[in-house]
Amino acid sequence: MDGSSLGIVAPMAKEPAISPDGQRIAFIGYRDGSVFEEDDTHRYSLGELYVANIDGSGLMRLTSTETVAESSPSWDPSGRQIAYIALPTRTKYFNSFNFLFPEGNSVMIINPGGTCPTSVLSNTEQAQYEVAWQPGAGREAAPLVC
Repeated sequence: MDGSSLGIVAPMAKEPAISPDGQRIAFIGYRDGSVFEEDDTHRYSLGELYVANIDGSGLMRLTSTETVAESSPSWDPSGRQIAYIALPTRTKYFNSFNFLFPEGNSVMIINPGGTCPTSVLSNTEQAQYEVAWQPGAGREAAPLVC
């Protein structure tokens, strides 16, 4: 895509992250209909991690978790791994803040082909909201080996 025409690359998606080479996009998709019900008044769609070519072709679902919502995908500088947040459905809703508080979520990494999902940080008393790789020479990641 050269930007001369606009179009929807991934319907029912948010949180796009373009790969370092500009050829692929990772995003959180809501096409599968999984729903987390905190109580009678709070229902949340559970997002899954997807990757597609930048033109929308080659769509691949990387995660399939019925009790976890994925968010915040981020490519490593080499494009060989994707980090993301895994938010368990044991999360609490706080009316005073009007949002979910992710107790015990994890920072995960996965290969762009969907193999080797690995937790790299998890703490039941902390909340992680975003993932970012530190750029620079020598910081590139190798593909994960399962």
